[in-house]
Amino acid sequence: MRQGFWNGSHPPYGYKTQVAERRGGKDKKVLVINEDEAEVVREILALASGREGRPLGAKAITCRLTERGLTRRGVRFSTGSVYGILTDAAYHGQHYFNRRDSRTGEPRPPSQWVGIKVHAIIEETAFNEVQGLLQSRNPKRTPPRVVNGPTFLAGLARCGYWRRHDPEHRQERPLPLLLLLEQAQERTLGLSRSADADGEAGRDRGRRGRSSGSRP
Repeated sequence: MRQGFWNGSHPPYGYKTQVAERRGGKDKKVLVINEDEAEVVREILALASGREGRPLGAKAITCRLTERGLTRRGVRFSTGSVYGILTDAAYHGQHYFNRRDSRTGEPRPPSQWVGIKVHAIIEETAFNEVQGLLQSRNPKRTPPRVVNGPTFLAGLARCGYWRRHDPEHRQERPLPLLLLLEQAQERTLGLSRSADADGEAGRDRGRRGRSSGSRP
């Protein structure tokens, strides 16, 4: 691979191998673009960058791909595989190997990575734009999002695919939008009743206090 040839491992999604030459009776292969897969890669990165609306995260992109029946070489896309596509430098023309220790499986420092040039699927500027958006949503760098705000569906609306496949909801079916709205309204009304009850209790204590204070 140091000479730009690809070994026997599976190529990244969006690429395929092609025999470039033969040496000593062995085929020397290089990575070339798989146009069908590359179109999906471009779409994933476009969704993440907001070129087709607001920027989407890996989970939302996974839901969209699954709802359309798209797969990753016969396997459903997962949040992990989508995130891997979003962060793989190969797509702007620079693939790295030797990123992990083969004995321990531990990641190596970037100074020990070995890079080779491959055909770019997107521009490097577009790739870097996506990395910036991912970093801005990193919970280690961004304050936690408020989930108990005034929005009715905050914390309730979920992608139908993930409700069926999330381990915590493995037996559940997607909730209809009307049911989600009803649940949200009930939760809001419950909070309102609780606040009214607390206010009434406070007023009762105030009246009893004034009554006891006025006795001779």
